Amino acid sequence: MKVRAGWVGAGVLGLMILAAALNSGAANWVRWKMMSLPTQPGVRLEWVSRDQVALRYRKAISAIFAGSAFYGAFVGNAEGQWAVVSAFNSDTAAIVEALAVCDAKAEGDSPCRTIAILVPEIPATGVSETATLGQEARHALEELRAKTGNRAMAVSPQSAWGTADGLATLQQTEAFAEAICQSRRRTSFYQNNTEADGCRVIWSGE
Repeated sequence: MKVRAGWVGAGVLGLMILAAALNSGAANWVRWKMMSLPTQPGVRLEWVSRDQVALRYRKAISAIFAGSAFYGAFVGNAEGQWAVVSAFNSDTAAIVEALAVCDAKAEGDSPCRTIAILVPEIPATGVSETATLGQEARHALEELRAKTGNRAMAVSPQSAWGTADGLATLQQTEAFAEAICQSRRRTSFYQNNTEADGCRVIWSGE
């Protein structure tokens, strides 16, 4: 899991280039084509906002987001304050955390808002319909499903997750997976971001 924040300034030349682009009839298509960036396999970048504020951050997003793990969120405001998080288990939790970090560091009155998010190209299979998995957690589940015996995985909406296998009963295995997940959640950077349900088992097998 990663979280970063910073500030992006705009010089006179940058503002002139931006104004010219916005006044161009073809700018709406060209600028977003240029803002596309390579991501690691299995990860897709989705632009949530496509206006002057979002365009201001194109270089920052290209430098920081490339190579990051899903789920992630990049947020910013009109004054140049931004924050980015990645490797969460849901896009909603990533957005909430990024906005909290950005708004806490912002000095002006301009609120931070979502600019772009990182999502998986293919949804995970074999898990609860209401659950989502970050990239690291998804790999852990694939390894767990390949094992035999009692197995279980628990996740939180943020970045915490836990797996357990080899215990005497499935109930014990599920409880141990939840305990591991909760211990990681309490010691993570995101411990102050409250979650309604905390960790819960999203897959188990015998």
